[in-house]
Amino acid sequence: MHNQPEMKAVSVQLYKYLCDEIVGSEKVVRYKRLYCKLHDDLLNNSENAFIISGSMAEGLTLPGSDIDIMLLDKFCEVYENRPLHKEDVIILETENALPGFALLKKAEELEFPIKHNFDGTLIACIANSGILESQCDTEDDDDEFFEVHGPNWSSSLLHDIDMVICVKCQTWPTVSHKWLCRYRTSGWPSHGIIPNIVSHGVLLVPVGSKSLNSEGHPFEWRFSFSTSEKLLVYSFNHTQLPCYSLLKLFLKEVVDEDNILNKRLCS
Repeated sequence: MHNQPEMKAVSVQLYKYLCDEIVGSEKVVRYKRLYCKLHDDLLNNSENAFIISGSMAEGLTLPGSDIDIMLLDKFCEVYENRPLHKEDVIILETENALPGFALLKKAEELEFPIKHNFDGTLIACIANSGILESQCDTEDDDDEFFEVHGPNWSSSLLHDIDMVICVKCQTWPTVSHKWLCRYRTSGWPSHGIIPNIVSHGVLLVPVGSKSLNSEGHPFEWRFSFSTSEKLLVYSFNHTQLPCYSLLKLFLKEVVDEDNILNKRLCS
Protein backbone atom coordinates (compact mmCIF):
# COMPACT_ATOMS: atom_id res chain seq x y z
CA MET A 1 0.00 0.00 0.00
CA HIS A 2 2.92 2.37 0.70
CA ASN A 3 3.83 2.25 -3.03
CA GLN A 4 0.47 3.61 -4.19
CA PRO A 5 1.64 7.24 -4.71
CA GLU A 6 4.67 6.02 -6.63
CA MET A 7 2.59 3.69 -8.83
CA LYS A 8 0.08 6.47 -9.45
CA ALA A 9 2.90 8.80 -10.57
CA VAL A 10 4.30 6.12 -12.92
CA SER A 11 0.83 5.49 -14.37
CA VAL A 12 0.29 9.18 -15.06
CA GLN A 13 3.72 9.46 -16.69
CA LEU A 14 3.03 6.41 -18.86
CA TYR A 15 -0.36 7.82 -19.88
CA LYS A 16 1.19 11.15 -20.87
CA TYR A 17 3.95 9.40 -22.83
CA LEU A 18 1.44 7.28 -24.73
CA CYS A 19 -0.70 10.33 -25.54
CA ASP A 20 2.31 12.40 -26.62
CA GLU A 21 4.32 9.79 -28.52
CA ILE A 22 2.14 6.79 -29.45
CA VAL A 23 -1.63 7.35 -29.43
CA GLY A 24 -1.93 11.12 -29.65
CA SER A 25 -4.27 13.47 -27.85
CA GLU A 26 -8.02 13.12 -28.00
CA LYS A 27 -8.13 15.81 -30.68
CA VAL A 28 -5.41 14.11 -32.76
CA VAL A 29 -7.24 10.78 -32.66
CA ARG A 30 -10.45 12.51 -33.74
CA TYR A 31 -8.66 14.16 -36.69
CA LYS A 32 -7.13 10.83 -37.79
CA ARG A 33 -10.54 9.19 -37.81
CA LEU A 34 -12.02 12.10 -39.75
CA TYR A 35 -9.22 11.82 -42.33
CA CYS A 36 -9.99 8.11 -42.85
CA LYS A 37 -13.71 8.80 -43.23
CA LEU A 38 -13.07 11.55 -45.79
CA HIS A 39 -10.70 9.23 -47.66
CA ASP A 40 -13.35 6.50 -47.83
CA ASP A 41 -16.10 8.94 -48.87
CA LEU A 42 -14.04 10.57 -51.64
CA LEU A 43 -13.01 7.25 -53.22
CA ASN A 44 -16.46 5.73 -52.97
CA ASN A 45 -18.06 5.13 -56.39
CA SER A 46 -20.75 3.03 -58.05
CA GLU A 47 -18.43 0.03 -58.54
CA ASN A 48 -16.22 -0.08 -55.44
CA ALA A 49 -15.94 1.31 -51.95
CA PHE A 50 -12.65 1.80 -50.14
CA ILE A 51 -12.70 1.15 -46.39
CA ILE A 52 -9.61 1.93 -44.32
CA SER A 53 -9.41 -0.59 -41.48
CA GLY A 54 -6.97 -1.60 -38.76
CA SER A 55 -5.12 0.75 -36.44
CA MET A 56 -5.18 3.73 -38.78
CA ALA A 57 -8.98 3.68 -39.06
CA GLU A 58 -9.19 3.45 -35.28
CA GLY A 59 -7.26 6.72 -35.05
CA LEU A 60 -4.04 5.03 -33.93
CA THR A 61 -0.75 5.22 -35.81
CA LEU A 62 1.25 2.52 -34.08
CA PRO A 63 4.93 1.85 -34.92
CA GLY A 64 5.32 -0.53 -37.86
CA SER A 65 1.62 -0.62 -38.72
CA ASP A 66 0.62 -1.03 -42.37
CA ILE A 67 -2.23 0.85 -43.99
CA ASP A 68 -5.01 -1.73 -44.34
CA ILE A 69 -7.65 -1.03 -46.98
CA MET A 70 -10.69 -3.14 -47.75
CA LEU A 71 -11.75 -2.85 -51.41
CA LEU A 72 -15.46 -3.60 -51.44
CA ASP A 73 -16.94 -4.93 -54.69
CA LYS A 74 -20.42 -3.39 -54.94
CA PHE A 75 -21.53 -5.63 -57.78
CA CYS A 76 -21.86 -8.54 -55.36
CA GLU A 77 -24.88 -8.18 -53.09
CA VAL A 78 -24.82 -10.91 -50.46
CA TYR A 79 -27.76 -11.92 -48.26
CA GLU A 80 -28.35 -14.88 -46.00
CA ASN A 81 -31.96 -15.06 -47.19
CA ARG A 82 -32.98 -13.76 -50.59
CA PRO A 83 -35.06 -10.56 -50.24
CA LEU A 84 -38.45 -10.61 -51.94
CA HIS A 85 -37.70 -7.49 -53.98
CA LYS A 86 -34.29 -8.70 -55.27
CA GLU A 87 -33.31 -11.45 -57.67
CA ASP A 88 -29.68 -10.96 -58.70
CA VAL A 89 -28.08 -11.59 -55.32
CA ILE A 90 -25.58 -14.01 -53.80
CA ILE A 91 -26.75 -16.23 -50.95
CA LEU A 92 -24.58 -16.81 -47.89
CA GLU A 93 -24.53 -20.33 -46.45
CA THR A 94 -22.62 -21.47 -43.36
CA GLU A 95 -23.88 -25.04 -42.75
CA ASN A 96 -21.23 -26.63 -44.99
CA ALA A 97 -18.36 -24.33 -44.01
CA LEU A 98 -16.09 -24.30 -40.97
CA PRO A 99 -16.72 -21.78 -38.16
CA GLY A 100 -15.65 -18.31 -39.22
CA PHE A 101 -16.21 -19.12 -42.89
CA ALA A 102 -19.10 -19.25 -45.34
CA LEU A 103 -19.97 -20.42 -48.85
CA LEU A 104 -21.42 -18.03 -51.40
CA LYS A 105 -24.10 -19.47 -53.69
CA LYS A 106 -24.54 -17.84 -57.05
CA ALA A 107 -28.02 -17.03 -58.32
CA GLU A 108 -28.81 -18.36 -61.79
CA GLU A 109 -29.38 -14.89 -63.23
CA LEU A 110 -26.19 -13.31 -61.90
CA GLU A 111 -23.12 -12.93 -64.10
CA PHE A 112 -19.90 -13.82 -62.27
CA PRO A 113 -16.41 -14.77 -63.49
CA ILE A 114 -16.26 -18.14 -61.74
CA LYS A 115 -18.95 -20.81 -61.53
CA HIS A 116 -18.42 -24.30 -60.07
CA ASN A 117 -20.38 -27.23 -58.79
CA PHE A 118 -19.60 -28.10 -55.18
CA ASP A 119 -19.25 -31.73 -54.02
CA GLY A 120 -21.23 -32.99 -56.99
CA THR A 121 -24.36 -30.98 -56.18
CA LEU A 122 -26.13 -28.61 -58.53
CA ILE A 123 -25.43 -25.58 -56.33
CA ALA A 124 -23.19 -23.03 -58.02
CA CYS A 125 -20.66 -21.90 -55.38
CA ILE A 126 -18.32 -19.02 -56.06
CA ALA A 127 -14.63 -19.85 -55.81
CA ASN A 128 -12.73 -17.41 -53.62
CA SER A 129 -10.08 -16.99 -56.36
CA GLY A 130 -12.58 -15.58 -58.86
CA ILE A 131 -13.02 -12.09 -57.49
CA LEU A 132 -9.29 -11.49 -57.07
CA GLU A 133 -8.53 -12.69 -60.60
CA SER A 134 -11.25 -10.47 -62.07
CA GLN A 135 -9.91 -7.42 -60.21
CA CYS A 136 -6.33 -8.12 -61.30
CA ASP A 137 -7.46 -8.32 -64.94
CA THR A 138 -8.95 -4.84 -64.71
CA GLU A 139 -6.13 -3.24 -62.72
CA ASP A 140 -3.17 -3.85 -65.06
CA ASP A 141 -1.94 -0.28 -64.65
CA ASP A 142 -1.27 -0.92 -60.98
CA ASP A 143 0.90 -4.02 -61.47
CA GLU A 144 4.11 -2.06 -60.92
CA PHE A 145 2.88 -0.83 -57.54
CA PHE A 146 1.05 -3.87 -56.15
CA GLU A 147 1.98 -7.51 -55.63
CA VAL A 148 -0.61 -10.23 -55.00
CA HIS A 149 -0.11 -12.25 -51.80
CA GLY A 150 -3.08 -14.57 -51.25
CA PRO A 151 -6.15 -12.32 -50.96
CA ASN A 152 -4.02 -9.18 -50.54
CA TRP A 153 -2.52 -6.60 -52.81
CA SER A 154 0.49 -5.20 -50.99
CA SER A 155 2.79 -2.31 -51.85
CA SER A 156 6.02 -1.22 -50.19
CA LEU A 157 6.27 1.71 -52.60
CA LEU A 158 3.04 3.30 -51.37
CA HIS A 159 3.59 3.49 -47.59
CA ASP A 160 3.23 -0.26 -46.95
CA ILE A 161 -0.35 -0.53 -48.13
CA ASP A 162 -2.19 -3.84 -47.81
CA MET A 163 -5.40 -3.99 -49.84
CA VAL A 164 -7.91 -6.82 -49.43
CA ILE A 165 -10.75 -7.50 -51.84
CA CYS A 166 -14.06 -8.19 -50.10
CA VAL A 167 -17.82 -8.46 -50.56
CA LYS A 168 -20.48 -7.39 -48.09
CA CYS A 169 -23.26 -9.42 -46.53
CA GLN A 170 -26.02 -6.87 -46.05
CA THR A 171 -27.55 -8.72 -43.10
CA TRP A 172 -26.06 -9.88 -39.81
CA PRO A 173 -25.32 -13.64 -40.12
CA THR A 174 -27.37 -16.07 -38.05
CA VAL A 175 -24.21 -17.78 -36.73
CA SER A 176 -23.34 -14.52 -34.92
CA HIS A 177 -26.78 -13.81 -33.43
CA LYS A 178 -25.67 -14.95 -29.96
CA TRP A 179 -23.24 -12.03 -29.82
CA LEU A 180 -26.15 -9.59 -30.10
CA CYS A 181 -28.04 -10.71 -27.01
CA ARG A 182 -25.50 -12.42 -24.75
CA TYR A 183 -25.21 -11.29 -21.14
CA ARG A 184 -22.45 -8.72 -20.59
CA THR A 185 -21.34 -8.18 -17.00
CA SER A 186 -19.44 -5.03 -18.00
CA GLY A 187 -22.33 -3.48 -19.89
CA TRP A 188 -20.05 -3.03 -22.90
CA PRO A 189 -20.83 -2.62 -25.69
CA SER A 190 -23.95 -0.68 -24.81
CA HIS A 191 -27.36 -1.41 -26.28
CA GLY A 192 -27.05 1.76 -28.35
CA ILE A 193 -23.92 0.59 -30.17
CA ILE A 194 -25.08 -2.90 -31.15
CA PRO A 195 -27.86 -1.85 -33.60
CA ASN A 196 -25.39 0.46 -35.35
CA ILE A 197 -22.94 -2.43 -35.76
CA VAL A 198 -25.65 -4.73 -37.10
CA SER A 199 -26.79 -2.12 -39.63
CA HIS A 200 -23.33 -2.16 -41.26
CA GLY A 201 -23.51 -5.89 -42.01
CA VAL A 202 -20.32 -7.96 -42.28
CA LEU A 203 -17.59 -8.35 -44.87
CA LEU A 204 -16.31 -11.54 -46.48
CA VAL A 205 -12.78 -11.90 -47.81
CA PRO A 206 -11.62 -14.54 -50.34
CA VAL A 207 -9.76 -16.79 -47.90
CA GLY A 208 -10.62 -20.42 -47.19
CA SER A 209 -9.82 -22.54 -44.15
CA LYS A 210 -6.62 -24.58 -44.30
CA SER A 211 -7.70 -27.56 -42.22
CA LEU A 212 -7.79 -29.93 -45.21
CA ASN A 213 -5.86 -28.00 -47.84
CA SER A 214 -2.61 -26.10 -47.31
CA GLU A 215 -3.68 -23.72 -50.06
CA GLY A 216 -7.00 -23.09 -48.35
CA HIS A 217 -10.52 -24.30 -49.13
CA PRO A 218 -11.26 -23.01 -52.66
CA PHE A 219 -14.93 -22.18 -51.97
CA GLU A 220 -14.89 -20.80 -48.43
CA TRP A 221 -14.93 -17.08 -47.66
CA ARG A 222 -13.76 -15.79 -44.28
CA PHE A 223 -15.91 -13.46 -42.22
CA SER A 224 -14.30 -10.08 -41.54
CA PHE A 225 -15.71 -7.92 -38.75
CA SER A 226 -13.35 -5.01 -39.47
CA THR A 227 -16.16 -2.46 -39.60
CA SER A 228 -17.69 -3.81 -36.39
CA GLU A 229 -14.34 -3.70 -34.60
CA LYS A 230 -13.79 -0.11 -35.71
CA LEU A 231 -17.15 0.95 -34.28
CA LEU A 232 -16.36 -0.83 -31.00
CA VAL A 233 -13.03 0.98 -30.68
CA TYR A 234 -14.82 4.28 -31.38
CA SER A 235 -16.83 3.65 -28.21
CA PHE A 236 -13.66 3.65 -26.06
CA ASN A 237 -12.90 6.70 -23.97
CA HIS A 238 -9.45 8.23 -24.30
CA THR A 239 -8.12 6.44 -21.22
CA GLN A 240 -9.03 3.06 -22.70
CA LEU A 241 -7.28 3.79 -26.02
CA PRO A 242 -3.72 3.77 -24.56
CA CYS A 243 -4.51 0.47 -22.79
CA TYR A 244 -5.75 -0.97 -26.06
CA SER A 245 -2.65 0.33 -27.86
CA LEU A 246 -0.34 -1.22 -25.25
CA LEU A 247 -1.98 -4.61 -25.79
CA LYS A 248 -1.48 -4.26 -29.55
CA LEU A 249 2.17 -3.35 -29.08
CA PHE A 250 2.64 -6.23 -26.63
CA LEU A 251 1.17 -8.62 -29.18
CA LYS A 252 3.47 -7.39 -31.94
CA GLU A 253 6.68 -6.89 -29.99
CA VAL A 254 6.46 -9.82 -27.55
CA VAL A 255 3.88 -12.47 -28.45
CA ASP A 256 4.53 -12.53 -32.19
CA GLU A 257 8.28 -12.77 -31.61
CA ASP A 258 7.82 -16.12 -29.88
CA ASN A 259 8.29 -19.08 -32.23
CA ILE A 260 5.42 -21.04 -30.68
CA LEU A 261 2.90 -18.25 -30.11
CA ASN A 262 3.70 -16.36 -33.33
CA LYS A 263 0.51 -15.54 -35.30
CA ARG A 264 -1.67 -17.51 -32.87
CA LEU A 265 -3.50 -14.33 -31.84
CA CYS A 266 -4.74 -11.47 -33.98
CA SER A 267 -5.05 -7.89 -32.86
